[in-house]
Amino acid sequence: MDSACLGQRNVPSDDGIDGGFWRSTCYQEDDYQERERIRRIRYYESIEKYCAQEHQGPFKPSQEAIAKTMMIKERTRLCLGEQKRLEEEKAKEVQRQLNTSLEYTKLLVLEEQKQAQARAIELQRLEELQRAKEKELELQSFEELQRSKAKELEL
Repeated sequence: MDSACLGQRNVPSDDGIDGGFWRSTCYQEDDYQERERIRRIRYYESIEKYCAQEHQGPFKPSQEAIAKTMMIKERTRLCLGEQKRLEEEKAKEVQRQLNTSLEYTKLLVLEEQKQAQARAIELQRLEELQRAKEKELELQSFEELQRSKAKELEL
């Protein structure tokens, strides 16, 4: 078998007669698909010829077939519309969830900022208290030094 050969397949012969002789041949996929397309075209052409001979006119589908086709098209349109509506609702829900998540994140950030400001204020207050204590200790040590100097002077 040739390397381009995909296998043995019964394909219509090239004699041009629909439903004619068939032969087993090595085929390539593109060649096979083209032959299938031609076979389908010939099949539908033969149906039209038959209908034209039987009814003295081209093939005309029945009203029932037309109604069924229209009903299928309408259902398809409705299903596609429903699918689109559902997709839009899902997109809106996802957007709402994202917005909610974003708002929650913003609230968390604001809360953290408030806590950081409160910590900074507390730290600043503690530093001021520390400085005040240091000044008080300096003042006490200065006063004790003054008292000890005063005692020395008295003696």
